[in-house]
Amino acid sequence: MDSVPSNPKNATGHPGYVQPNFLCAVCRQAIGKYVNLLGGFRNPWRTIETVKQRRLELVEPAVRVELGSPEDIHQRAAKGCHLCTQIKSYLPSMGPLSDVESNVLWFVNTGSEYPIENERYFLVEFGFGNSSQHRRSTRFCLTRIEKEDSYWCRLLTPTEMKTFQVVMATTPSVDDAARLIRYWLQKCQDSHKECQHRGEILVPTRLINISNVAAIKIESFGLHYKSDLQYVTVSHCWGNGNFLKLTVANLADLERGIPLENLSAKFQNLVALAYSLGIHYVWIDTLCIIQEGDDYNDWRIESSRMASVYSNAVLNLAVVGSSENDLCFKSRQPLKDMPCILSSRNLEIKDSKEHLHYVEPVKAPRRLDLPLLRRGWVFQERYLCRRMVYLGAKRITWECLGATLDESDYFQFSTERRQKTVFYDWLLPLPHKSEFAKWLKQIPVLVQNISEPFNHEKFLEGWLNMVSLYTSTNLTRETDKLVAFSGIAQVVASENNLDYVAGMWVGEGLIVLKQLVWSCSEQSHRTTFLGAPSWSWPSLDGKMSLNWTSIRGPPYKWTSCAEFVKVQKTPPVHPNPVFGEVKSAILELRGRLLPIEYRAGVFHFLKLSDQPLAEPYGMHQDELLNDDQPEKIFWAFVLFCTQMWSESSQSPPGQNTFGLLLEPVEDEGGKLFKRHGTFQAQWGGNLWLEWGQLPIETFQLC
Repeated sequence: MDSVPSNPKNATGHPGYVQPNFLCAVCRQAIGKYVNLLGGFRNPWRTIETVKQRRLELVEPAVRVELGSPEDIHQRAAKGCHLCTQIKSYLPSMGPLSDVESNVLWFVNTGSEYPIENERYFLVEFGFGNSSQHRRSTRFCLTRIEKEDSYWCRLLTPTEMKTFQVVMATTPSVDDAARLIRYWLQKCQDSHKECQHRGEILVPTRLINISNVAAIKIESFGLHYKSDLQYVTVSHCWGNGNFLKLTVANLADLERGIPLENLSAKFQNLVALAYSLGIHYVWIDTLCIIQEGDDYNDWRIESSRMASVYSNAVLNLAVVGSSENDLCFKSRQPLKDMPCILSSRNLEIKDSKEHLHYVEPVKAPRRLDLPLLRRGWVFQERYLCRRMVYLGAKRITWECLGATLDESDYFQFSTERRQKTVFYDWLLPLPHKSEFAKWLKQIPVLVQNISEPFNHEKFLEGWLNMVSLYTSTNLTRETDKLVAFSGIAQVVASENNLDYVAGMWVGEGLIVLKQLVWSCSEQSHRTTFLGAPSWSWPSLDGKMSLNWTSIRGPPYKWTSCAEFVKVQKTPPVHPNPVFGEVKSAILELRGRLLPIEYRAGVFHFLKLSDQPLAEPYGMHQDELLNDDQPEKIFWAFVLFCTQMWSESSQSPPGQNTFGLLLEPVEDEGGKLFKRHGTFQAQWGGNLWLEWGQLPIETFQLC
């Protein structure tokens, strides 16, 4: 093949950086042909109607351009071709060439069943094949950007190229990262009212003063000091924990000074980054809280202040690696994940006016794999802070209440991030921070009349969704389960007048009853920490599955069959309790109890009369019983029911029931139970009438 010119001088003029949007002659010719199809002087599409869908198809026959062998692609990628670099990254997953596959092709597959939603988009593919066939391929999205879309995609000016230098860095420096983060921060402060924090703040008890990076030190402020000083917080994975920590023994020494070399490489980078951002205080848990075991009282006090610590920070710096040894900035291939933006002036096309053309792999790994977000403590840190910067091995990502961006979006700052691209996949694996903020704003209105179905369902929807997401994360110590979520609970409590007890909101009756329908979606075991009662989700160590969504609203009208009376809670003896912590909490309920027998690994309702009862289904045990467990009597407590069918025109309708499986506590006179799980069952109308004749009892659930 013809020799390929090397990538021209990069934007910085220094080694270690790449030049985006540079194409070799082969790719430039191929993209030019496709752009001519897409943006020619006549509509290149025809509508194809099928039984299953309506789609657009190119009128022109499939256009193919030979790219050469994999070795040719590697050579052109080494010389800086943006698209060859991306193709190179996909070749290993496609396997070696077969005997009938002599080269790699760019082509448009006109027979594709992929629905095209807008004539400005279509799929360009590359794959293995020859002049008449192909077998395996990967899709790219080619998008024409109209002038009115310039806010969404544009080329950078030379001055902006300096700001976004980190995007092109093969090994980013702290200064590179700081320039981009400063730009994002300034844009957020100028345009996002929801991210602002005005006035004095409650300063954390301790901060690391980095105003002189050669002589950093811990500075103590006390418990109630208010000021307008700015600081950043840090989220990180502890790994093996082999790094400098604050203790009672070294507190005085660290207040005099911390030798920079005593910090891990990760923390040294974070200190340097915060200093480059112009922020002179940093909060890191390992150096601002005396760690548990050395002074447990200090740890309990400080860990209960996370809502204030993170919400008052300017931003939160999150190192996304899974171990303490993961550095913030590593060697990488920037072009691999960066979209290619091309001007029609450089593509030798028949365009009557200049357009930009945006090319990106459809299968690009847009969703980030962030081990850090699987850490239980980081869950609340992310939702409590106003702005979060993820420092990853491949890219830097920004998230605030108004936007989610990463390095590949260096050309824009918009809340409408790529919404027009049909192939887009969200960056982060969790709901956006703004969703939590919107729900919080609704709470004061909802709790004004919390007994209304819409109000309490909307409140529970937000809360139980947060609980479900949180219980999917990992905690090194299960005893942290309540405290690592206490910051979220404190923020929610500030917006309502309900009582928070061991992870549950108590007050209005239906609020309590609907929270009781949770179950554990995996095998779990009961815990006894922090006095968590059996009826509260922190009492189990698994992920919570929230059956509440099954008993809300249409298509069925669910009726409450139980009554919440009161909760009796005993405060903890510790002088600094965790928010929501109790020594014990007993729930008093009223309703009908039906005996249910466990025998030979199966639960059986005991008969009310001579008629058999349908067996329970949807049984979820909090702790699984062994099949060889001796026969035992439990009690079924129906919480909700809904009318399902009529056995005949003369008989009353049957009911679908949902309730709790209760285990009696010995030596308590038969009125005290602990929760063993949940159940669902369908009962015929006559049996339902008999159930309604059972006495209504008041009992306690511990």
